[in-house]
Amino acid sequence: MIPFQFYHILLWLICLFPFKVSAKHDTLEHVSVLGCSFYLAMINTWDFNNTENTRFYNTICTYQPAFESWAICVYDSVNRDNTTFEKSLYQIQLQCHCANSSNSLSLQNYYDALNNGSIYARPEPTNNGKINFPIHINDTIRNQIIFAYHTYGRNLDISNRYGAYIYIYFIFVLVVATFLNYSQYTAFSNTLFKYKLIRWTRGRLIIPTLLKQHADYFVKGKYIIALIPTRSEALIISGYILHHIYLLSVGYEFDSQGYLFPSMRLQKLRFFADRAGILAFANFPLIILLSTRNTICEYLTDVKYSSLIMFHKWIGRIMFIDVILHGGAYLVYAMMTKSFGTSSKQAYYKFGILACFILLVLVVFSFGYFRRYYYETFLYGHIILAIWFFYICWKHVENLGWKEWIYSAIFIWVLERAIRWFRLLNSGLLNAHLQLIGDDLIKISIDKPKDHFGLHFYLNSKPGQYYFIYFIHPMIFWQSHPFSVMNFDRKIVMVIKPKGGVTKYLQKMLKKSYTGELDIKVGIEGPYGTSAPLHHSNDIAFLTGGSGLPGPLSHILNLTSKQNLHCNISLYTVVRDINILHAFKEELFKLQESSVNIYLFITHPNVTNFGNNISPTSSGSNCQTALLSSNKDLEHLETFCTIYYHRPNIPQIISKLAKGNSSLSIICCGPPPFVDVTRNFTAEAILQNKNKSINYFEEFQCW
Repeated sequence: MIPFQFYHILLWLICLFPFKVSAKHDTLEHVSVLGCSFYLAMINTWDFNNTENTRFYNTICTYQPAFESWAICVYDSVNRDNTTFEKSLYQIQLQCHCANSSNSLSLQNYYDALNNGSIYARPEPTNNGKINFPIHINDTIRNQIIFAYHTYGRNLDISNRYGAYIYIYFIFVLVVATFLNYSQYTAFSNTLFKYKLIRWTRGRLIIPTLLKQHADYFVKGKYIIALIPTRSEALIISGYILHHIYLLSVGYEFDSQGYLFPSMRLQKLRFFADRAGILAFANFPLIILLSTRNTICEYLTDVKYSSLIMFHKWIGRIMFIDVILHGGAYLVYAMMTKSFGTSSKQAYYKFGILACFILLVLVVFSFGYFRRYYYETFLYGHIILAIWFFYICWKHVENLGWKEWIYSAIFIWVLERAIRWFRLLNSGLLNAHLQLIGDDLIKISIDKPKDHFGLHFYLNSKPGQYYFIYFIHPMIFWQSHPFSVMNFDRKIVMVIKPKGGVTKYLQKMLKKSYTGELDIKVGIEGPYGTSAPLHHSNDIAFLTGGSGLPGPLSHILNLTSKQNLHCNISLYTVVRDINILHAFKEELFKLQESSVNIYLFITHPNVTNFGNNISPTSSGSNCQTALLSSNKDLEHLETFCTIYYHRPNIPQIISKLAKGNSSLSIICCGPPPFVDVTRNFTAEAILQNKNKSINYFEEFQCW
């Protein structure tokens, strides 16, 4: 049976192909039609005056001698190639349609105009008399005008092609990332990671943070809040920015005769405006692709979702700059040519201005301040503004082209949402038991349904993966949040620390409950993420803090369940109090007969033994019972765990782990500052230990 992931990936590959590529502008038939029509329409001595329609191309579309001159000019321009001449009919029809003229012209009518015009055509008269016969345009002038249209059309086509080059850059980046990530799944990494160049690259460029912070927010004052990329992410983003600047700057060809533009400055300004606008459109599918949970990038490359979201943010910012450059250049162009009054009445111009404004609002409300303190408002506002922005962009180019970028982006978004719903419906509504542990932890146990036919395959997660949970309650059912989980005895178990929104609401519900417990229906979507490949390492160390214990504990239980395990496993857990340990007492007790080295660091200054640290729930009658039970259970941990009542020395722990020649994997999950410190000191250990292969895996979720 072919796994579902195969069909999933196949759908994503299909969606990467645009529905329809914009027609090329720099083709011989296209530029010939435009060049000839431009020159003939500028002649004001035609013996024709139609006051009912004063549009630019009306004369050459409806006055027979002018139209015959047009056919002759196009035929001479395409070097008498019948095939190309026949293709030019479509361009003729388009222009006449824009002039509000009939576009029902057939190919026979077109050839008749050419044949009749060729019989009666004369050279263009030099006097100002009325022209009522078909004319031949001077070959030199005709070729110069066609070249001017060639440079204009070439810039449009090459800009669209450069848009595809953006994807080539990211394909290259993801291929390299795939090689590095999947090399960790083989024993080859134990040799590869010892080489000096590889160690330097990983220790200096790939693993460390950029400014000592990555998981933790960078905060400056009250409103400047941001997530800083890692060094590897920063290098990729910098490469993208430089690549983008290059694409904006090269590949131009200009017309020195100035037929289409009054000056070279205006010509360059217009070409640059078009280039920036098309590159902005080319980013649309990539921005959507990198922001989706069910993305082919994560499936195929093993790149973390948090990294993909980081790229999503920065590509969006560069796209915003492209839009500003595009709109600003067109505004300056309109002011220099004194055409702003006329242009601003056009529908495409109005929608372009509106799109700039909506994008500005979307970018402002994407700042870290709103993501951190008003996440739900940011999320749904972001989606609504993005949908509105795409619609207005479509209206902006409705009659111009480049809609394939919008179609592809919309298709990716719809496909990804459909996969989300499939995952959610596949799990069905499940029974969840919520229990308040102390005052600030909630343990959630979800019963797995019986699966006799393999229909609920999405409920079988691997260690380190996470689910998005929907709590079916009238006040919060539409919200979902990611939580690390572990599978234990036909249950999906997680422990969360309430912060705001859904989790804070659940905490209030539990505190109002007499028992501190609650049963609720949930929907789960996932699993997401990947499981760290630990089986090739001789030493495995888990560093956890706060509520980051579930993922690492799931790894340990999975490893210790295997026969012939040949590795040394250590667990370093940092907790403020023992509530999190009480929440996972059953899972921890299963390790007492194992060879796992467990080190517990309890950091609360008032905690000297387990009994003093039990926080009762609001259920008064059960407080004493819970306290005595917790004392009995948690004192049991002292028999097989080493316990310290102070903060751990992370550099010292990592330095000790890095000694020797055996391969080492470090897995970290905990509060943001804890994760950043562990990441940076692991990078230092990689540089300092030339005889040891060190892997680093992070299971912290932040985007």
